[in-house]
Amino acid sequence: MTEPQWDEVGSRFTALGRTLQGRWADTRDSAKGAESDAADEVHSAMDGVRASLDDLADAITRTVNDKDVHDSAKAAASGLVEALSASLEDLAGKIQPKRKPD
Repeated sequence: MTEPQWDEVGSRFTALGRTLQGRWADTRDSAKGAESDAADEVHSAMDGVRASLDDLADAITRTVNDKDVHDSAKAAASGLVEALSASLEDLAGKIQPKRKPD
């Protein structure tokens, strides 16, 4: 009597396997469609990002090559060098002993 019960258990698990296999195939097929749609959205978003980055690179290039920007950058750098020079001279004056006149 035990053997027929185990046969029934085996049959039920076989049926479960077939049901799982069918549902898996259905779910996988619908997921492929959603995956394809998601991939299209990602590609579209990436194209938008790429276009935005290209626009940004062009704007940076135009800005960096602008004569007014060059002139302002030179003036700022020159002011920085002058301020550093004055600060270093002041510091050197404080560090070096003062000479007494002969």
